[in-house]
Amino acid sequence: MVLLVLTLMMGLTGYLLPFDQRSFWATVVAVNINASGPIVGPYLADFLRAGAEFNATTISRFYSIHMLLVPGLIAALIGAHLYLVAKLGTTAPPWLKAEKKELLKEEI
Repeated sequence: MVLLVLTLMMGLTGYLLPFDQRSFWATVVAVNINASGPIVGPYLADFLRAGAEFNATTISRFYSIHMLLVPGLIAALIGAHLYLVAKLGTTAPPWLKAEKKELLKEEI
């Protein structure tokens, strides 16, 4: 689920980067949708806009989020996943049944 959210963030932040009329107004709509969220919505919108209005700082903020923050988080999640797979191992699929082994008296 976290990777899905990060992928959506990549799409949102990357859409503004051409900075034409379509991308500008689509980003305005997306940020306004975020602003309608309860409690943290207005603060998140101000953070994304880098102030009260869209300007050059907004583009640099979206660029840095798109190129540094989100790919770093994706790489960290993949690294944590690979570490946990190496440390804990993998499990068998649920359709494979474990074989019952009779314990010998010496093993008990």
